[in-house]
Amino acid sequence: MTGTCCVQVDGTVGGDLIAAGGMVVIDGTVKGDARVAAGQLTVAGKIGEDLVIAGGEASIAGNAKVAGDLILAAGTAAMDGTVGGNIEGSAGTYTRGGTVGGSEHVTIGRAGEPAPRPTAADAIGDAIRHLVVVLLFGVLGIWLLPRAMRAAGELVRRRPLPALGVGLLAFVVYVVGALALILLVILLAIVFGLLTLGSLAAITFFAGFLLLLVATFVLLLAASFLADAVVGLALARLAAPSQGGSRWREIGLLVIGAAVVVAVSSLPVVGWVVKLAVVLVGIGAIALAAWNARRGTPASGTPATQEIPATE
Repeated sequence: MTGTCCVQVDGTVGGDLIAAGGMVVIDGTVKGDARVAAGQLTVAGKIGEDLVIAGGEASIAGNAKVAGDLILAAGTAAMDGTVGGNIEGSAGTYTRGGTVGGSEHVTIGRAGEPAPRPTAADAIGDAIRHLVVVLLFGVLGIWLLPRAMRAAGELVRRRPLPALGVGLLAFVVYVVGALALILLVILLAIVFGLLTLGSLAAITFFAGFLLLLVATFVLLLAASFLADAVVGLALARLAAPSQGGSRWREIGLLVIGAAVVVAVSSLPVVGWVVKLAVVLVGIGAIALAAWNARRGTPASGTPATQEIPATE
């Protein structure tokens, strides 16, 4: 039962009632459950089972009786009738002058109340947690892919502008590629459906979705953590240049550089600008390093045969 303005129930409903409208008034009897969504709701009758309401203003009159539970979500709620079961829900303001046969648990809060602003301690905690994850991925990169990490770092140091451009291009390619993949999957699914190859259409849809999911995950991983690790390691090497060193020394430089990157990118006002630059340069350096490795071209300034020894 719906109404753009008013819905009024005066008689008897033998089963459940589902009603929605700007104003809903229940003066009669509902033998089953009643589920109501309204801007303004008034219940002055009898509900045989549960009453579930959602609205701006809800009023349960003194002569109203609810045999089961009352479940509510409202801006303003007043319960002056009788509820045989429990009362559960939330409201901006809530008053009760009636009786409740079971338990009563209503969360009260001001409607539209803004979320509390994060404190300095919250920002520091978030930065520390982010740094821990950056270090985790950076250490794995140094330990498992030392050449790739060094090559990407050298590109950040010696070719930051090309790396920035490639990073921006990588995001453009991702967006265009994602749209093209979605269109291709839809087209193939339609073609296979017309050819009554339903199973093949399902496989195509699943494969396309999985490919897009993997590409998105890799890009988010690189943007969120790997870029910070690569740029941080490159900055630390600027302060402590060396043509060799153990992996432990590289990890120490990573800790220092990543801490600086995370701290600066966490600053208010300018932090997002720094983070954006770090993401674009870092992703661009990773992409260029991968491209150079595929072509067998070392990064500028990095010897092709250079490796990081395991120990001093």
